[in-house]
Amino acid sequence: MNEGLAVLSVIGIITYGIITIIRLIIEYKLKRRLIDKAEVGVGLSTALEESMRSAVPKIEQLNYPTLKWGLVFLFAGIGLIITEFFNHDYRSPLPFGILSACVALGFLIYYFLMKKEMEKKPD
Repeated sequence: MNEGLAVLSVIGIITYGIITIIRLIIEYKLKRRLIDKAEVGVGLSTALEESMRSAVPKIEQLNYPTLKWGLVFLFAGIGLIITEFFNHDYRSPLPFGILSACVALGFLIYYFLMKKEMEKKPD
């Protein structure tokens, strides 16, 4: 059980690292492209620029990474506690399924909280 959990943890950490690096590269290229267009004068119309400027703080305001990871770790802990109450073989996939379902539940709760928060925010 411990070996499987260690392998799963390492795979998760490596996957998270790769996704983070790819996201940073994509964001950098997008920002660079916008800056280059603005310098050349091919820039966007002022109305579009204003709408982009007003949209960026709204998106950043609704980003609660601490809440998201707090919920995920809370539900991961709940999932680990639940697995202790089941009698299972050490090769059984049951603990992984319970843990995965609990983590997914944490992400879903965060999603619905943010969706509700976006609906409350005035434009």
